[in-house]
Amino acid sequence: MIVVADTSILFKTLVTEPDSNRASSLVASSRIVVPELVYAEIGNAILNRVHDRRLAQEAAIDLIEVFNSAAFEVHSNRPHLRRALMIAAAIDHPVYDCIYLALAESLGITLVTEDTRFLNALSRHRFQPADVKRLVEVT
Repeated sequence: MIVVADTSILFKTLVTEPDSNRASSLVASSRIVVPELVYAEIGNAILNRVHDRRLAQEAAIDLIEVFNSAAFEVHSNRPHLRRALMIAAAIDHPVYDCIYLALAESLGITLVTEDTRFLNALSRHRFQPADVKRLVEVT
C-alpha cells in the first residue's frame, strides 16, 4: 500500500501513545509518502515533549536521528502550495495541514491522519476530499 501519512501518524511511531502499534504497523507494511514539511513538524512535536518534561533533550535528539533515517518518499512542498491554500481557505484550516491532502490528491493516494481538528474541519465544511482515512481504517 502507498499512502501519505501526516505528522499525527508518524509521531506515533516515535513515542508511546494510543495507536502507536497501528502506526508502526502501517509504516512497516507500506510505502510512506510525505511532504518535506513533515521533518519540521516532527521536530516541533518532539520539542513539545521536551518542554512538557516528558522527554529529555538527549532522547529528543535520538528520536530526530531515528526519524531522519526513515525511508520515506519525500516530496517538495512547493508544487502543492496552491492546492493546499485552496483547501485551507475552503475549510478554514492551516495550510501546513492541507499540504498533506494536496500531496495525496496529486498522487491519487490515501492520506492517513489522526488529526481530529483537521478531520473535523473537513467534515464541518462538507469538504469531500478524494481519500482521507483514519489509522483504524487502514490497519
